Amino acid sequence: MAVDWTTYKSACDQPDHWSRWMLEQSALMIEEVGLANKLLAALMTEPIPKPNDHSGPIETDMFVLRLSPYERDQILLEIHRACAAAENAVTVAGRCRTLVGFTAAWQEYAAWRGGVDEW
Repeated sequence: MAVDWTTYKSACDQPDHWSRWMLEQSALMIEEVGLANKLLAALMTEPIPKPNDHSGPIETDMFVLRLSPYERDQILLEIHRACAAAENAVTVAGRCRTLVGFTAAWQEYAAWRGGVDEW
């Protein structure tokens, strides 16, 4: 079931909607296996419907991520630790994105429904 671009973009801008790439990279950064598996489990669900003319690769699939406040906070702590340890590094995949974006995305998600305060 395809959707229009306005609806799709609006959904993708929600803090609980994550790309396949971001979930995979975040899972690789997390040392706690149970938490990493929570992220990977989201990839086992159906991605949200894309507009018919969407031409992005599979890494752009978007998933709804459902975590408890505790899980959100713990993942944020793990991401923050990983980013601090690798300051000025690039992502696990070696792309030209700094790890600061990971911390910002997880802070937004953690705060989305009353998680931890910003760092």
